[in-house]
Amino acid sequence: MATPPHPRGLRPASLSLPAQERYVPVARRHVADRLPAWSISPADQDSALLITGELAANAAQHGRETMTITVTASSQSLTIEVADTGRTAPVRGQQPAEAEGENGRGLHIVECLAHSVQYIAGTAGTRVRVDYRLATAATACPGTDSSPQGDHN
Repeated sequence: MATPPHPRGLRPASLSLPAQERYVPVARRHVADRLPAWSISPADQDSALLITGELAANAAQHGRETMTITVTASSQSLTIEVADTGRTAPVRGQQPAEAEGENGRGLHIVECLAHSVQYIAGTAGTRVRVDYRLATAATACPGTDSSPQGDHN
C-alpha cells in the first residue's frame, strides 16, 4: 500500500541508534536538522528538541539494543515517536522527582509540553508517541510552572 502524501509534502524522518546515552545528542540533532526545513518556529523547535531529548534519554536508559526516533510534521502539529527494544513501559501519573534528584522529571516535562502522549508497550519493545501542537496557547500544567497544550491519553 502506498503511503499517503504528507500534508506539508514531507516524509517522516526516522533514525535508528544504539539505545545508549551517548547517542541522545545524535537523536536531538537528527530532529534539529529537519525542523527549520519544515518551517517550524524557533520556540516550537526548542520544545520539540526538549521532548526528543527526554524520550531518547528514557529509551537509552530503559531500552536494550536500539531506539528509533521518528518525527513527522503537519500544518498544525509535530508527532515525535521514540521506540526502543525494552520491555518496561513508562509509568504515568508518578509525581516529579525531588529537586535534588537527577532523574524522574523527563516524562512529566514531556506530558506538560505535549497535546497528547501515548505509551505503547508490546513484545517487541516500548513506543512513546507525542503529539505536539505548533504555536498554540497553553494553560498551566497542574503542580508546575510549565505550560501544557492539552490532555494526555
